[in-house]
This record gives sequence, structure tokens and C-alpha cells, in this order.
Amino acid sequence: MMDFSRATFRYEPYPIGLARDIFLPERYETLVAEFPHEETFKRMTGSYNKFSLSERNNPDAYARLIKEHPVWGQVYLHVKSPMFLENVFQCIAAAGLKPPTGKFTSRFEFSSLPPYGGGIDPHTDIPSKVVTLILPMVRAGEWPEEWGGGTDVLRPLDPHRLYQDYKEQRKDFEVVATYPYAPNQSVVFIKTFNSWHSVGPIGGAMGGPMRKSLTINIERTS
Repeated sequence: MMDFSRATFRYEPYPIGLARDIFLPERYETLVAEFPHEETFKRMTGSYNKFSLSERNNPDAYARLIKEHPVWGQVYLHVKSPMFLENVFQCIAAAGLKPPTGKFTSRFEFSSLPPYGGGIDPHTDIPSKVVTLILPMVRAGEWPEEWGGGTDVLRPLDPHRLYQDYKEQRKDFEVVATYPYAPNQSVVFIKTFNSWHSVGPIGGAMGGPMRKSLTINIERTS
């Protein structure tokens, strides 16, 4: 269902990849059309300015959506399958990187960031995560490029200071690269001690379309 075989990676300041044409075009258009409305999401504040719907954030609404929308039910079953993990790890190995070992679980989150001021502060991801995949859910031409909203790859400016997830300011980092918010692609993060990244703050129009995405987390269980 999802194809990561065309991913290309950079290796500095940490391994991170971009895969295009993740879904067949018809399926992708259906997923975008049936992306849930934010009224069922949980509002996240503090180090986030976003809305989230997942197994952990408003799980009852999440379960209803999976049950009532077959196209999302199929994505759910695929992400939970051993085949999905195998495909992602094969993508990592093809990039010349060593896939993680152990036992893993995977889950996905619907995420929406406001078009004006939405964002996620600099972080490396929690220790249990080994791979994170960020898939925009947007039609071509729907999101003006000048609004921003891409995923920023960061490098701390002070190599001698201990930085803490979600407690640092963007001005304390160099933006090494930005992966634009664009249709039918996926940023592939491999969790490392220095896998700093962030989103925003977005500079779009009040009342404009939300920055919608699917975030898939692969986490170690043992």
C-alpha cells in the first residue's frame, strides 16, 4: 500500500530521507478527501500548536473513524502489519544504514497545524521511537509555498551545551535543510541523539486551510 523504495537520504547532521509517490494517486486523493475534521481532534498546546487525533489523543473518535472509513481502516491494518515494518527497514538498509533490531510496534496520528502560527518546537523525538514518517495530506496547489510549514532539519548552534527536547528556541539552531510540505511524499526520520527537527511557526493566512499530515511512529517495545 505504501511504497518507500524511492527514498533518498542525506546523512548530515543525521540520517533523514525523503520518499515520493508513497500512495497510488487515486488512493492518495481519497485519503486527502476523507481526512477527519479537526472538531474530533485534541488541541495540543505548550511546545505544540496543533490538533491531534490518534490512539492516545481522543481514542474513541479515532476508533470510530477507522471503522467508518474503509480507506483509513486499510491504512490502519497496513501500518500495524509486519510487512509495513519490513518495508520501512528495507528502505533504511537500501540507504546503507543499519536497520534497528528488537521488537517494535507502529501507530499513526492525524495531525493538523493552524495556517497562522501553527508549529512544533525543536525536538529529537522520545527515546522509544526509532523511525518517524511524516506524510503531508494536501492537494496539489492547495498550500501556498510562501506559508512555510515544511519540516526543518536543525543543528544546535552551541555544540558544548546540552539541549532539551521542546524546551529550546528556534534561534538557537541552524536550519540545515527544509523538506517542503508537499503532496504524496514522506519525510523519514531515524531517531538519533541529535535528530533535531521542527515545524513552523507557519506564516499563512488566518482562516486558511490547516496543515494536515499523517505521522507514523515506529517504537521499540523491547
